[in-house]
Amino acid sequence: MYIPITETFNAFEGVLATSESNEIGLQIRRMCPIQGVNSWTVANPATKAAIVQVVRDKFEIEDNYEENSLSQKVVEMKCYVLYKDWKCKMKKEWEKHVDAGIDPYAHPYKGVQSDDWKHLMDQVWLDP
Repeated sequence: MYIPITETFNAFEGVLATSESNEIGLQIRRMCPIQGVNSWTVANPATKAAIVQVVRDKFEIEDNYEENSLSQKVVEMKCYVLYKDWKCKMKKEWEKHVDAGIDPYAHPYKGVQSDDWKHLMDQVWLDP
C-alpha cells in the first residue's frame, strides 16, 4: 500500500493517509515505553526504528524512504505528534477522574498497565 508524501504540506496524502497514521499511533502505544520516556525525541532509537519498520512493513512510504529526507522528516514529525497526543489524552483522562472525585489509581487509561499509570500520576503529573 503506497503512501505518497506531498512536499507542499510535508504530510502523508491519499486515501490511505489516515490508515497509515492510525498504524503509527497503534505501534507507538504498543511498543514505546511510558516510564523514562517524556517525549518521542528522547525515545530509544532502536524502539523508534522498530516502530517505523513495522509501519513500513504494512505501507510503502514514498519511494526510496531510506534516501528521502522529506519522507523521514514527515514520519518523524507524525510520530512525535502522535506520541504527544497519546500522553495528552492520558493526562486529560486522569484530570477528568480527579475532577469527578473518582480514584484515578483504580481506573488506568485503556491499554496502559497499572504500574505505568501509577508512574504517570506520581512521577509526572503530581511531581512539582
